[in-house]
Amino acid sequence: MSKKSSVPYVLLITIEDQLQDIIPTKNEIIDLTRAFAQSVGKEVPIDTIDFDLTKKDILRQNLDCLSDDEKFDFMSQIQKLSYVKCRPELEEEITNLLSYQDRITGSKDSRNSISGLLAAYPPKIRKQWTKACIFFDKDDYRNALDNVRLAVELLVKELTKSDASLENQQKNLGNFLKAKGIGKQVRNYLHNILNIYEKIQNNEVKHDVPESLSREEVTFIMNQSYVLIKFLVDCDNKAF
Repeated sequence: MSKKSSVPYVLLITIEDQLQDIIPTKNEIIDLTRAFAQSVGKEVPIDTIDFDLTKKDILRQNLDCLSDDEKFDFMSQIQKLSYVKCRPELEEEITNLLSYQDRITGSKDSRNSISGLLAAYPPKIRKQWTKACIFFDKDDYRNALDNVRLAVELLVKELTKSDASLENQQKNLGNFLKAKGIGKQVRNYLHNILNIYEKIQNNEVKHDVPESLSREEVTFIMNQSYVLIKFLVDCDNKAF
């Protein structure tokens, strides 16, 4: 797994370790992986017995030719085999592995949803959102947060028709939300979120690489940005 992968590596290794113990022969491992690879239009690198390779070597090398989604699909099929079903711990670990696919799919759906929502606005806004997602996938958190902040700021400028910076948009944004029928409590709540968001951005991102922020914290900020953008677009589309 030399390339960047969204499949949890440690969990995959744990599953591979157990599979090599319960799949009786090297030939069966080759048959299983080759049949699946061919079903998705690929060829496995190990398709004949190599006595210098262990069962685990064969399994890992043949799985490495698959994409992340294909690995998930392969494990989903393996989970249905009788010798896996009789091992509850292994079955549970495969279930845990497959749960990551749901999280990844959900994340992609959210991103696509925002891209669709932003299609009605100047292209530069959607461009910044897309760049933020690409940087996040590359673990480039500094640029991910820089670009997502800019996407939010550009959207706010578009809605308020003001070129003021995000931190100076409180009155303009309040007027916009009030005109859309948003109550005072929710307006104040949004301002509080933006203030905290702005402080994190200023303290952790604008002036340094955010090494103190974990992936979970960066994910939270990205998700918060998603909520902000969706709420603002929904408000903009509200007719009175």
